[in-house]
Amino acid sequence: MRLDPNPRTKYKIVTEVPPYKCKNFKNSLGYRIQVGKKSFINIPLDMLEILINDSKETGIYNRNNFLKKYPKQIKDKPCYVHAIGKLLQCSGIAVQENGNYIIQI
Repeated sequence: MRLDPNPRTKYKIVTEVPPYKCKNFKNSLGYRIQVGKKSFINIPLDMLEILINDSKETGIYNRNNFLKKYPKQIKDKPCYVHAIGKLLQCSGIAVQENGNYIIQI
């Protein structure tokens, strides 16, 4: 599933869904997303839960929310922020507005 409907965007493609095991997150169940020609990130369900719950407090998911909880991952792959935002948008949890994702639940 393509997370970004823009035809010029080649990546942000969900290649695996739960029960996919995210090896770099202690085999937690989650998603595998292609973010480059040969580059992938794993997004465990517990990461999504933590970020959604944290974002509900302000009503916004953005880089700052991710940075507070996962500084190592954002340093390794900054694309985590946008990939998760697009995942939230495609699932109907958020809408994108001015570089932020507004939480709708």
